[in-house]
Order: sequence, then C-alpha cells, then structure tokens
Amino acid sequence: MELYFSHIEENIDIDLENWAKLNKKNIVLTGSTGMIGKFLTDTLFLLQMRYSIDFHLIILVSNSDFFIKRFPYFCSNNNVSVYQVDLLNLKELFKILSSFEIHYIIHAASPADPKSVALSPTSVIRYNTQIVENLLRICTKKKSLLIFLSSSEVYGKVCKKKPIQETDLGFIDVCSINGCYAQSKRMAETICAAYNYEYNTDFVSLRLPRTFGSTIRDNDPRALSSFLYQSAHGQNIQLKSHGNQILSFLYVGDCIRSIAFAMFVFKKNQTYNISNPEILTLWDFCSMVCSLSPHDINIEKYSDKDFFDNIASKVEYSVLETSKALSMGFKTHYSILDGINISLRLLQRS
Repeated sequence: MELYFSHIEENIDIDLENWAKLNKKNIVLTGSTGMIGKFLTDTLFLLQMRYSIDFHLIILVSNSDFFIKRFPYFCSNNNVSVYQVDLLNLKELFKILSSFEIHYIIHAASPADPKSVALSPTSVIRYNTQIVENLLRICTKKKSLLIFLSSSEVYGKVCKKKPIQETDLGFIDVCSINGCYAQSKRMAETICAAYNYEYNTDFVSLRLPRTFGSTIRDNDPRALSSFLYQSAHGQNIQLKSHGNQILSFLYVGDCIRSIAFAMFVFKKNQTYNISNPEILTLWDFCSMVCSLSPHDINIEKYSDKDFFDNIASKVEYSVLETSKALSMGFKTHYSILDGINISLRLLQRS
C-alpha cells in the first residue's frame, strides 16, 4: 500500500499548486469505489493527511460496508463524512446535504462495463441522466460547481479518421442497446448545458477515453482492466476482437490531475477532451501490457465471445484532439508505457 501511496504523492506534487486551492472547501464525491474513484479518493485522503490541506470530503456511496472495507483508514478521519444513499432519490440527497456548504461535486459514478449495459440498460440510462440532474439540482441550490466525468463514447462513430474535437459528433444507433451508454452520457451533457442556461448552474465536463490503472476490480470485465489483471497474474491476454481499433488512452493518474484542472483552471460550462497524445491500436496496447508483464505471457485472440462481449463498444476509431485542454495548461504527464508499467507494478504488490 505504501508504494501505491508514494505514487499518488508523486502525482499530487505535479499539480500541488492546484490541489492547495481545496483549502477550506467542501467537496461531494460519487463513485469512490470505481477505478477512477478509488485513485481520486486516496488522493483526497493524502491531501488531508500528508499535505495538511484543510477541506471536508462528503462521500456518497451505495454500500457503506464495501466502502469501509476498501478505505478502512477513513474511519478515524473527522474531515470525511460517508453516507449510504440512493443517488436516484433526490429527497434523500437534499436531506443529507442540506446542512453543508458545498463548493464542488465530483460525479464519478457510472456503470460503464458491457455487463451492466446488457443486464440493465434502463439502469445505465437512469444513472447517466437522472442522477446527473439530481446533482445539478443540488448544485443549483448550493451554488456549487459540478465536475462531470463524461466519455469519448459520446462521439459515436465518426465519419472521418481525424482527431475528434469537442464540437464533433458521430453516429450513435439510438435503437440499439449498444447505444444506451453513449447516448445517455451525451444526454447528460445536454442536461448540464440546460441547467446552466436556465438556472446559471456551473459545470465542467471531462470527456475521457479508455482509462486504465491499478485500481481496477479483480472481476472488472472492461477490456483494458482485463488485460492488466491477466498480465499481472500470469495469464495470457485474451483479446476478443481483431485489435485494429485506433484509440486514445489515458492513465488514471492523469485523469485525476485533469479533475484538479476542472475545479480550478478550466473555464466553467465547457467540455474538455482529456487524453494522452499517443495514438495506438488496441493490439498495440495489448503488446505493451504483454511486454511489461512480470510473467512469460502471450496475446490470445479469443473467439468464444459471450453475450456481454456483444454489447461492447463497436467504435473502430476514437482519437481525441486535446488542444482545448492544452491551451489551458493541461497536458498528460505519463506516457502510455509508463502508465502500464506503474499499473502492473502496483497490481503485483496489491
């Protein structure tokens, strides 16, 4: 765990001037036990405990027992409040948050894996739209800034194979189950814009590409997480596609850094592409994971797809153009190779 915390400290130090601005602020966080959320939650913990930055963290969870099991060191922290709540229940949310002054709400909770889409697409839609609106209602009342973690999936299938700008949009099959995640994320951004227009509610939306790191769950079915888990545990990497998809990627440490920029640097009521500048195929990514593995493993083209695999994204080209974020001073710190190497090293120690 100490190696993991040391890495987070190194990540904090890159943007410490931004993180220091959390002093005397109150932050609400959702999605704390997700892949991005875990790294963010531990970042906020270290900012309080090792950097002595004085802010209050309000964590909204669906299962408090699961949260405490993952973050036992939060039990004795007086600057953290943990509440088990159904984020779809606006009345309950208002009741919990009524006594707090809230400066920022970071919404990192979203079912993004193919299994969730296959088993309950309507739940995915509700989570990506209704919860966003509930949080915006709170932001409106509390004059808070919503940091919304969106997805490059909102672009759909683009016609031209050139880096995708924030103003570009491609095709999403709205009558297909495959489209429910992308379409609901797209709708969530529209809801943010509508609340800004009608109520002057502020937001920043971060469109994230395929994001990876060591904070994955053991049973995470998403492709990049599976590759890392298999590599760290000496299993051959099972590639369930041709691997020719041309994609953008992002290491979780850079993702967390972009959240600090969203709070303190990026212009409000704007959307930003956040991505590593390297352009790789999925096969390239697998090859890197394979070459950096501590074990002697290979890539297997796995043809026996299950039902959930058929729900996975069908996008063949998703390369994000990031000049807008760059113009505001944000650039990624980790190469994809660095991110994979760090992830595998930490997974070996976990």
